[in-house]
Amino acid sequence: MRGRYGLARYLAGATAARTGDEASGPALVLLGLAATGSTRSAGLVLGALTAATAVGGPLLGAVLDRAHRPPRFLAGCLLGYAAGLALLTVVLARAALWPAVLVAVAAGAFGPALSAGWSSRLATVVSPAAIRRGYAADSASFAVSALVGPALAGVLAATLHPTHAVLAAAMLLLAAAPFALALPPRRPNPANPTAASPPPAPTPASRSVSRSAVSRSVEPTAASRSVEPTAASRSVEPTAASRSAEPTTGYPPPEPTGASLSAPSGIAAPSAEPSTPLLPGEPNSDTGAAEPCPTAATAQPSTTYPPAASDVASVPAGPNSVAAAVGPRRRSAMAGSGTASAPAEASSVAAANASNAASVPAEPIQPPASSASLATMLRRGARAVLADRMLRSATLVSALSYLGIGSATVALPVLGATLTGRPGAGALLLSVTAGGALLATAALARWPVPIGAPAQVAAATGVMGAGLAVLACAPSWPVALAGAALVGLGDGPQLSALLELRHRAAPPDLRTQVFAAGVSIKQAGYAVGAALSGLLAASSARPALVLAGLAQVAALAVAAVAAHRRASIS
Repeated sequence: MRGRYGLARYLAGATAARTGDEASGPALVLLGLAATGSTRSAGLVLGALTAATAVGGPLLGAVLDRAHRPPRFLAGCLLGYAAGLALLTVVLARAALWPAVLVAVAAGAFGPALSAGWSSRLATVVSPAAIRRGYAADSASFAVSALVGPALAGVLAATLHPTHAVLAAAMLLLAAAPFALALPPRRPNPANPTAASPPPAPTPASRSVSRSAVSRSVEPTAASRSVEPTAASRSVEPTAASRSAEPTTGYPPPEPTGASLSAPSGIAAPSAEPSTPLLPGEPNSDTGAAEPCPTAATAQPSTTYPPAASDVASVPAGPNSVAAAVGPRRRSAMAGSGTASAPAEASSVAAANASNAASVPAEPIQPPASSASLATMLRRGARAVLADRMLRSATLVSALSYLGIGSATVALPVLGATLTGRPGAGALLLSVTAGGALLATAALARWPVPIGAPAQVAAATGVMGAGLAVLACAPSWPVALAGAALVGLGDGPQLSALLELRHRAAPPDLRTQVFAAGVSIKQAGYAVGAALSGLLAASSARPALVLAGLAQVAALAVAAVAAHRRASIS
């Protein structure tokens, strides 16, 4: 119930923010027409808003990845976008075009937070096992916003005024801000899995060994002295060189644990752990008198037993692993055992490991990558998108596919007017496409398909190509409706698989930037397709729809080449 409630809150906030974004575009066009009376001016304002969103996506993603509190930064982006829309109503009311363009650029810089900013936070809400269904539900929120946003803007602009439509979009963004603040913080850092994973639970045998290890009631016997480490096995204070050579783990340094003893034979002894001298009056096992500690270079193990398998297995890997297993616990365990043996020594080391590991925090919070410069973060984000073969090919497939979607978006109103004689019929085709995407993503959230995300991207692209082919050849209005629905049935699953691929390929500290870069590349393809369609669809929608279908064929060719390479490698 807790996970579902978290996902429900996430979807509520994401849908509100994205609906406001979808409503802001048509509302600004209508407001620009009402204020200036020029289609060019209205398109210039909307173009400035969209261009800033596309260009500033990777930059905003890098800044969001560096943020100490990403939910607060995301909420701030929503407030900034809402403030920009509200300011546009004031500037356009005075028919000031170029100030309105500048305000639109400033507001559009916050636009990537509405898509990539939300989608990159989904991993903090759902479990890894439910990530595919989570992204299917997330892509459904895009379909809902694409269906509701333009309709809301049109109704408010027709019944009241375009200014009210823009203000309604801003209010939806404000309503999403509390949901952004309620998002969970960042996940533990998976780059250090040894430190982030909780220590293993102690077994009854290790508990009994640890209880006996701390007991000093039994006087050390001669047999126990034979296996007790000598003074030569104790190391001195580390030098500056040894400190610089020791890797850091991200945790505070542990408390001193007493004399650092050498590891059993076969395990390298650390040279960078602090040690304590012999207690006053403590006898040396060789001379019987207290002696100063020699250097670590002369340290030799005093026991003649070979290392037991349990001893080696109980010491975690790493430069500091042996140092974590030594200290007063091991010394007292050796001294307290009446007849020492190699298995007993190994058990005491395992008990010391479990006790010392329990003091390490189980789930450290991943710190933001604020130490790296913004330019470094941008370069790392670009490498993350280009280095992964599946993500690189899927991003190229989506860019080519959305070149066709941009072309179809401009051509569908012309096609609707041609088939029905009504200018507003094309908007219904766009609504049918959004409805098909919503149905497909809702079905995927309930019944995930048993194929991988790259195969889902390719299959969805094929469905979109089939729908665009139907639209290009549609002889009547019902056939055009069927083609538009088919395009939507492919659009929703393609977006869901893209979100999943970005999540799995992106490092946690670059996830928002990778999401934003993918969105920017898709929007660039969409803008190119819309520009080309504007030239082709001046007299007829058929050439633009043919271009849209050919773009899907090119995307399928890229997907097929990528699949062939993966098959040859495997």
